[in-house]
Amino acid sequence: MAGMAAANSIGMAQSAVISPQEQAKYANMSCADLRQLTSNYEMAQGAGPAPKKYGGMAPAGKMAIVNQVIGTRLAYLKQLIGSKGC
Repeated sequence: MAGMAAANSIGMAQSAVISPQEQAKYANMSCADLRQLTSNYEMAQGAGPAPKKYGGMAPAGKMAIVNQVIGTRLAYLKQLIGSKGC
């Protein structure tokens, strides 16, 4: 159980980071692509896993990491869209 908690805490720390490679990928996207990606992340925010995975109920730690990743990406994409003047 302690291993799972440690893995989840490492995952949480990494989930709030957008790598330079991701930043470069997003910077090279068109405004339409950025808006579509933002829309996809907004739809995924708060959604649970597919019924095939975890029987539709993911462990709380994993859901927290996923929600952190989505929130981080959404905030970055919205800031990038604003700075590009899209």
